[in-house]
Amino acid sequence: MAGEQPARTVGRPRDEELSQRILDAARIQVRDVGFTAFRVNDVAALLGCGVSTIYRRWPTREHLIADAIATRPPIQFGRTGDPVEDLRLGVTAVIKSLGLNPAVLAAALELTQHDDDIAIAIRRMISPVRTMLRDLVVAVVGENNPSADLLVDAVPGMILVRSVLMGEPVKPAAIADEVVTLALAA
Repeated sequence: MAGEQPARTVGRPRDEELSQRILDAARIQVRDVGFTAFRVNDVAALLGCGVSTIYRRWPTREHLIADAIATRPPIQFGRTGDPVEDLRLGVTAVIKSLGLNPAVLAAALELTQHDDDIAIAIRRMISPVRTMLRDLVVAVVGENNPSADLLVDAVPGMILVRSVLMGEPVKPAAIADEVVTLALAA
């Protein structure tokens, strides 16, 4: 109705910059210590804010982790215009962006089976990455190549098998070269 006053809120307005810094710090904590060792107290200490400040924004540590994963910035890399080189650079950028802590990767797989919020957040994070990788692969092998999706899935497959199952160090440039070799042979 005309003349109605907007509803008043109690307290001071929420600092959105602090919310973003909390998400950034949470992403660093997840990358460095994993899901099981992740503590909201450590995020608060890193930022110098109170734990209650974080819990006012996210009701549980799982909600904070899920939101930190889901709001991760997109992967950026410089494109050259050469589809093969762009594929190599894109795969390398994806691998480097993951942090490659085998314990974190293993915990992420386990949590997707037990926590729907984290599973959804991880899928939301991975979906644009898979789309980007598919676009890069298709630029090399062609849209109708039946191996295109297999090549896209080879990237996380190589990372998980080598780091989590085999305990080997993951070398982003080496995996990128292997994906390019597979793409050129497809």
